[in-house]
Amino acid sequence: MNKPTAAVSVTENMKDFYERVEKIKNLEHRVIVKLSYIIGARVGELIQIRKSNCAFNRDSMIISRTILKVKGRPVEPTEISAKDRFVQEIKDFVLKVKESNHYIFPFRHYVFGCLVVEDPTRHISARQVERIVSVEMGTWPHYLRHMRFTHVAPHMRSTFEMRTFTHHRSEGALNTYIHLMPGIYRDRLPVG
Repeated sequence: MNKPTAAVSVTENMKDFYERVEKIKNLEHRVIVKLSYIIGARVGELIQIRKSNCAFNRDSMIISRTILKVKGRPVEPTEISAKDRFVQEIKDFVLKVKESNHYIFPFRHYVFGCLVVEDPTRHISARQVERIVSVEMGTWPHYLRHMRFTHVAPHMRSTFEMRTFTHHRSEGALNTYIHLMPGIYRDRLPVG
């Protein structure tokens, strides 16, 4: 498989990005791309999401971040506003998962294009997610994470807030985004 390029530019017009995502025909693939972008999860974290990690109310969707870790420590839950265009489809997709302990992206094994095994107690592999995103969007899933952080950086008030949102332990890891944060207050609060 050829290595995809950064076809999804971090400066890409959001309208074009949303339209591009909506053109993905496979529902599961579309939800993988949407969720990768919205929560900015690493692939290893994304594949670990179970139905029990998701909660919904009228205005938002909350993903428990107990599965998402910074150097082995769980991070705070992520709340996604229902105002986001992607949330309703993700919510519908998650609610179709039968058991609360099942992964939202289950393991599937195909032979000659025919589904042989589907096991919701095992999750899809990271390599499969990378392949899906690279085929559907022409980029790696981690680029979607960076794209999300690039889009929210101008709205952050401090480096501590950005570190919390990105789940990075050090301010140095934020150098990619800091120049996008106008009037940034560079706090020196320890993370540990």
